[in-house]
Parts: sequence; structure tokens; C-alpha cells
Amino acid sequence: MPQAMKYVGLFVLMLVAVLLGLFAFDRYKTAQVAGSPAMNENTPESLARAAMIRDDFVRASGSAKVAFTEYMLSNGKPPISNADVGLSAPTEYHGQSLVRMDLLSDRLVLTYDAKSGVANGRIELIADVTRVNTMGISWQCISPSFKDIERILPGCRYSADGAITAP
Repeated sequence: MPQAMKYVGLFVLMLVAVLLGLFAFDRYKTAQVAGSPAMNENTPESLARAAMIRDDFVRASGSAKVAFTEYMLSNGKPPISNADVGLSAPTEYHGQSLVRMDLLSDRLVLTYDAKSGVANGRIELIADVTRVNTMGISWQCISPSFKDIERILPGCRYSADGAITAP
């Protein structure tokens, strides 16, 4: 009988260890990400905000990147405004949270309203105009506003000062 009790005790101990491990993993998986209020939790509201930011980004930036690239390849220099490439005025770009999109000399700047969780939140696509080839332009995505931008747009990084670094 003592041998059987030993195995039962060992089984209970292992079961408790597995349950604690699963609990710890679940807590780790759902841990809050330090960052903007928009994405601090995995709540339906924060997930909806992430989807809103992502959808606005994709809709606005896609055609602008193509127009920028075509202009650069045709003219040998980057455009300096939306008008240079035939895009609408910056304030004409509206989405669920997007309030404007500016094309500057080497970047696209998308600005979001408070519905994104960060009033005047920015996401920037920076063109590497030094390495233009027939395949197009290489882009880097940064955000000085959304600390957890990688959760929203996996190819994008947070940069508090808006500085870009070599990939």
C-alpha cells in the first residue's frame, strides 16, 4: 500500500505542476503589452482598434507607394508632395481613424485621430531612395506614436524619435 500511495502522490504532484505550467503559459500569452492605450489589452475593443488602424493603413498606403515608386523611377528623384504624383490632398484621405496622408520627400506619413487610441498618432513609411532599381523601392515602416505597432503591422517598428535604422 505505501508504494501505491507514493505513485498517487507523485501523480498528483505532476498534475499540479502541469496545471501551474498551463496557467503560467496562459498568463504569458495574454499578458499586456506595454504601449499605447489602444492596444494595452487583448480586449475586443483593442483588437477592433488594431484592425481599424491596419485597414486604414493598407487602403491608403498601397496606391501611394505605387505612385511614389513610379514617380521616382520616371524622374530620378523623389516626389515632394501628394500633388507631384497625382494623389488627392492630404486631408482627403479619411478612414475609420485615418485623418490624413502626406507624401513628403522620402516618406508617407499617415496620421490617425483619437479613435486609434493615440490622438495625432503617426505611422511612417520611409522609402530608401538610395537603392532604387527595376524591382522598385525598399520601404521601412516606423511609428513614433504606437508603441505596440508590431502587433498591428508586423513589418513595422516603434521608434520614439522617428529615426530609422538599417534593417
